[in-house]
Amino acid sequence: MGVIVTMGNYQDCSVYSYVGPVINQIEIHPYMTQIDKSGYNFQQNIQTEAWGPLGQGTTEELKDPVIGKMAKQHGKSIAQIILRWHMQRGLVTI
Repeated sequence: MGVIVTMGNYQDCSVYSYVGPVINQIEIHPYMTQIDKSGYNFQQNIQTEAWGPLGQGTTEELKDPVIGKMAKQHGKSIAQIILRWHMQRGLVTI
């Protein structure tokens, strides 16, 4: 199994293999949206998998007042709101 670390390597895969990448795992959470990378993946028919979807517990997503307000309005937890955001973007979360 190979590991691809940059978007530039995607083109290399198509040169050396008949099978291109099907999933790209990158850090994505509300404070690091990675729109450019996930957009590129979508265009290339590569599924984006969100690594650290809740911010790994080291960022302030789970205490964010804006997300907290949304959670309260919908009767959900902040984590549920964030995971729904990922789902609505078509991302897989781990």
